[in-house]
Amino acid sequence: IWYLQPLGIDVDYAGEQDIRAFYAMVDLPLSPNWTLTAGARRETTLLNVAPSRLDGFVEVIGVTALGSRFIELVPQEDAVANIDETSILPSVSAAWEIRPGMKLRGSWSRTIARPTFRELAPVATEEFIFGDEFIGNPDLIMSDITNLDLRWEWFGGEGAMAAVSLFDKDLENPIEYLSFFASNRSFIQPVNYESGRVDGFELEGRLPLGLLAGWLDGLTLTSNYTSIDSEVDVPEAEYVKLRDDFALGQETRRLQGQPEFVLNAGLTYDNEDLGLSTGVFLNQVGEMLATGAAIGEDGTPNVFTEERATLDFTFRWKYREHLSLGLKVKNITEEDRGSVYRRPNGEEAVKTSRPGARAIGLSLGWKW
Repeated sequence: IWYLQPLGIDVDYAGEQDIRAFYAMVDLPLSPNWTLTAGARRETTLLNVAPSRLDGFVEVIGVTALGSRFIELVPQEDAVANIDETSILPSVSAAWEIRPGMKLRGSWSRTIARPTFRELAPVATEEFIFGDEFIGNPDLIMSDITNLDLRWEWFGGEGAMAAVSLFDKDLENPIEYLSFFASNRSFIQPVNYESGRVDGFELEGRLPLGLLAGWLDGLTLTSNYTSIDSEVDVPEAEYVKLRDDFALGQETRRLQGQPEFVLNAGLTYDNEDLGLSTGVFLNQVGEMLATGAAIGEDGTPNVFTEERATLDFTFRWKYREHLSLGLKVKNITEEDRGSVYRRPNGEEAVKTSRPGARAIGLSLGWKW
C-alpha cells in the first residue's frame, strides 16, 4: 500500500475572509442636464491566515534595519496574519449631458485593495515559468486609494461610440512585488511601500463601417488605447543601500504591474441572416515592471516583462436553431515572451525567454 506522507518542511495554512458592508447613496437631478450622485460605503474586513507545519516552525523572510532580506525560522504562531479594519469610502460623481448622446462625467472616490491569501501566507511556492519561489508576507496591510476620473463620451447612431478618459490614482501602502536571493534561492515577495501614484488617459472608439458605405454592413471596427504613467517611492534605507552597495538605487520607480500602454483593436463581422459571426483581435501590452529591485545575499535589479502583442481570430456559424460550429485561434503570430533584469543606468541582462505558442480550438454543437 502506497500513501503520501507530508514532509516536515511542508507548510499548510487556513485562510478566512469576512467582508461586511453597507452604503448610502443619493442621486440628485440638479437640472435637466446635470446629475449629481454622492454616497459613502462602510466596509469591514476580517482577514486571517494561520500557517502550520509538523514541527511547529515556518520559514519567513526577515528584514534588517538596512533593508537586506534573509530567511529565518519562527514559531508558526508568530507568522499568523490578522487584518481587522473598518473603512469609510466616500464617492462623488457628476454628469453633464452636453447634448443628446454626449456626456461629460467626473468622479472622486476612495477605495481599498486587500492582500490575497497567497500574498499573506508564509508559504514558498515555485513559479514554474520563471523559476522563482513566491513567498507571502504576513505583515502586509491593506492599501488605500484615492481616485479621480474625468470622461467625455459620445454615442451615435447604429452603435457608433467615442470616448476620452483621464484618470489619477494616489495610493497609500501599495503592495509591491520584490525579487531577491536568499539562502541560494530566488524569491518574489509582496511588501507594502508608503505611497505611489498612477495616472494616464484612455481613448475608445467603435465604428460600424456600414455608416461609411452600404456594402460594409456588418463590419465593425473597435479600439481602445490606454497610456499609463506610474511611480512609487522606494523606502529611504532600502534606496541608500541599493545605491551605495550595488548601484541599483532609485528614489522612485514604476509601480509594479502597470504597463506603459495597452492597445486593443478588433475588426468583427456579424450577419444574423447567415448566422455568421467572426473577428480578428489585436492586443498589445507595453513593457511592465514585474518585480522591483531588492537586497538579499546580493542586489537584484528591477525585472521588466518585455512588450508583447497577441493576434487572435474567432469564427462562429449557427445553422437555424440546432447546429453551431466554432473556431478560435489564439496568438496567431506565435509571439515570444521574455523578461530582463535592468539596472538604473539602462544595462540589461536576459532573465527569461520562451517561444510563443499558437492555440487552436474547434467546437461543434447540436441543440435540441
